[in-house]
Amino acid sequence: MPLTIDASVGGVAANSYNTVLEGDEYFAGRPGSESWTGQADAEKKMAALIAGTNRLDQEQFAGYKTSTAQRLKHPRVGLEDDDGYPYPSDAIVRAVKEAALELALSLLQNAKSLGRSTLLQFEQLQVGSISITPSRQGLNPDALPPQVVRLLRGIRTSMSGQSEVVQG
Repeated sequence: MPLTIDASVGGVAANSYNTVLEGDEYFAGRPGSESWTGQADAEKKMAALIAGTNRLDQEQFAGYKTSTAQRLKHPRVGLEDDDGYPYPSDAIVRAVKEAALELALSLLQNAKSLGRSTLLQFEQLQVGSISITPSRQGLNPDALPPQVVRLLRGIRTSMSGQSEVVQG
């Protein structure tokens, strides 16, 4: 059964914050987006959009859903921009849409670079005489890409309900 995107704002069956067309427009001419722009299979793009949205919806956000019937966490009431003005409660905040697109791109990039995330777990690898040095930081598979964290600054909350502070 082919995938279908439902990007209806506040929809009871919504499964994505973006359409493939929105993704194509967002990534057009953007450096580093070849995993999206070079992907000819629209179904793979849809799968990445749905998976990115699902991952994003695992986070905690300020405010509350505009309707108990909506499937996704956005749109929300009680969100404010950097200047303290309320975001409209009948639309998906641009930062959320872009964060979901960035997650979709990350998923496509990781699919194309098999083993890359595994290699990031090490500070050093050597083939001759095999020498492996594990990374002191390790790799958190649940961590959001830095661009997504930046986009969601101010609207994503930590588990304690306090706004997340992002350094850098």
